[in-house]
Amino acid sequence: MTRREEDGIAADSELYEGLLESTGDEDVKGPVRRTSSVAGGIANDAQAFEGILSESTDTARTLDSNWIYELDGRVFGPLKPTELLELLYSGEITGDTLLAPEETGELQPLNRFGVFRVHLPKAKQQQEARREAQRREKAEAKARLTRRIGFILSAAGVLGVLSAGVAYWIRAERRETAAREKAIKEAKLKQELDSLLASVTIQPPLLPLVDEEEAETAPQADPSLPSDRKSSKRSSGHSRRRARGVARMTGAAELTNQEVMSGVARAFGGFKRCIVAQIQRDPDSVPSELVLIFSIGNDGVPKDFSLKDRRLRTAPISACMAKQLAQVTWRAFKGEVRNVEYPITISR
Repeated sequence: MTRREEDGIAADSELYEGLLESTGDEDVKGPVRRTSSVAGGIANDAQAFEGILSESTDTARTLDSNWIYELDGRVFGPLKPTELLELLYSGEITGDTLLAPEETGELQPLNRFGVFRVHLPKAKQQQEARREAQRREKAEAKARLTRRIGFILSAAGVLGVLSAGVAYWIRAERRETAAREKAIKEAKLKQELDSLLASVTIQPPLLPLVDEEEAETAPQADPSLPSDRKSSKRSSGHSRRRARGVARMTGAAELTNQEVMSGVARAFGGFKRCIVAQIQRDPDSVPSELVLIFSIGNDGVPKDFSLKDRRLRTAPISACMAKQLAQVTWRAFKGEVRNVEYPITISR
């Protein structure tokens, strides 16, 4: 018993110190009593403590306590409360995860332990913030990937254009180089051709005309002989000519040697270019004399052209000279086809 109780003073008499005695006067006012902010004496955070288990020991409420938890049928631990909180904030365990102090081993949901339950709202907020950050990071990564792909496509397009430009420039440069080299070669060949054209000469055959030869060698008729003897001598002359293999002329109806030589002479310029071109290709293949073999039809068109030298029959010079001769035509004539062997002398 305290001294106040001994003196007859109530233990809570200090709460009543300073109170005025009631005199019945309405003007007298006593001290104002403070009412509870929540009716019924229930605390504002009462809901936070619903279903909370009271820890059996003081150790369970300290940072040195050891805890175990169950996850997917397996028990892990012991862990310190800070380690469990790290797992809670990282989302590896939730409020429904079973755990217990190592001392008791009675597994209960995490949300029934006050020391962890108060962290559930913060852990939820942090996990949502982490998920939002991950969503933003994924969106930013996707945007970066899209920009990177766009940049790569743009770079590929630019690179393709540049590559096409470079390839076009290389092709143009090669064409220009080839054109320059071709022009140089053509100029060199033209110079050689001009030099050969100036140095090479070709000459037609210096053969007497058959008509003149016949006129000179034909026997003269003796005026003292009778006319039948003259005709007999003339007949024998024709027989001798046929025996020599000379085509009998029928006046202007058949081609004369002079006409043949005059026609071939018109192609001499082309013949010379063909010969010079062959000399450029193979100087040793051109002999000092070429013999042209061809025939002239009754329509005056040359045909069956060939060279007497068998080595040159398949050479380009043969086709070249045949083309030049084909540009020459003679008059139409009567009689047999005219076969011609025309030698050309070449001087270098």
